Amino acid sequence: MNDPHALSLTGGGPLWRMARRPKKTQVKSLALGRVVFCAALAWLPQAGLALLAGHLGDHATQRLWATTYANHARLLLSIPMLLVVDAFVEARVRGAWRRFHDEFTAVANRPRLVALRDGVERLERSGAVEWLMVILAYGLVWFRFEHAPMSSSPWSGGSSGGHPGHLTLPGLWAAGVSFPMFYFLGMRWLWRYGLWVAFLVGVAGMPLRLVPAHADRAGGLGFVNEAQGSFALLPLAASVVIAGTWGDAILRHQASAMSYKEPVALLLFATLVVFVAPLAVFTPALRRFKLEALGRFDVFAGDLARAFQQKWLVTRSRESPLTAEVGALADVASAFAVTHAVGLAPIRAKLVRTYVVATLLPMLFPLLTRVPLFDLAQKLVEALA
Repeated sequence: MNDPHALSLTGGGPLWRMARRPKKTQVKSLALGRVVFCAALAWLPQAGLALLAGHLGDHATQRLWATTYANHARLLLSIPMLLVVDAFVEARVRGAWRRFHDEFTAVANRPRLVALRDGVERLERSGAVEWLMVILAYGLVWFRFEHAPMSSSPWSGGSSGGHPGHLTLPGLWAAGVSFPMFYFLGMRWLWRYGLWVAFLVGVAGMPLRLVPAHADRAGGLGFVNEAQGSFALLPLAASVVIAGTWGDAILRHQASAMSYKEPVALLLFATLVVFVAPLAVFTPALRRFKLEALGRFDVFAGDLARAFQQKWLVTRSRESPLTAEVGALADVASAFAVTHAVGLAPIRAKLVRTYVVATLLPMLFPLLTRVPLFDLAQKLVEALA
């Protein structure tokens, strides 16, 4: 870790440590190379094996593979997203940690915060957890290929006229490399995100030095939105695959695009619950802080107003009211209004919009499948295959 005092969600696990053996000066180029390498490793051999299958006479598998858009989305879009998100999350989580540690935690409570950080990082770096994810990834692949329906699929021999249950050439690579890679990366980030939520829960349970009149109207906790929003690539990566799957169903089985309205609404609701609602862990602290701050402001504003009234209205001093005195009344009134406007959770509209866009943007693909222009592009792909 470059900053030994900052929380890191991407620092551990034996697989990550093996990938970071090169020198630090090569980290940026290594990250880009890792993205390109993983996407190429997952997709290019599949493409080559699909072409080989067509050359050997299995034209159905070749055609099905070329037009399985969910697979291309998974390997060429979702896998790179699940790798690129490391940089987005790491920088913003470190920034949030510094704010919590330096500004919102009293010196006496900082050892407790550091212990929470160490516990989160210990779990994130666990080799046992990482290897368990590898095992689960292959377990999901086994379940998918053994029990999930494989009709109109380029993976099973039964869908292309071969023996049912036998994997095709691209299916072998998909089962051995491509799908396990995708599942592992997805589970790894779900685990990391779960640790981040656990960290927020732990922080919310500590005494925080909130600022009553902070302009963000969240006691100063508005910065947490930046860290929370950095995970937006995760629902985007999932939504891309889901949209590709629904697009395949529309193209192959003539399903209606409008029949997916309810699933899309459910997906959006689930995204907001998983990625936005966790900030509600600060609701109890904000509610207590707001009530206490309003009580203090009420007493202070009352005392200030009574002193002003006694001096200038009751005794009718012949002096002109000082600008500072009038300004103090205005400042207290403004601070009271800002404190009164503090919400129950530090959730900004921008954060909600970010996750709504990340979820719904890929859903344009199933809609575009009904456009004649898309049919022309599909025929071109089939002709080239």
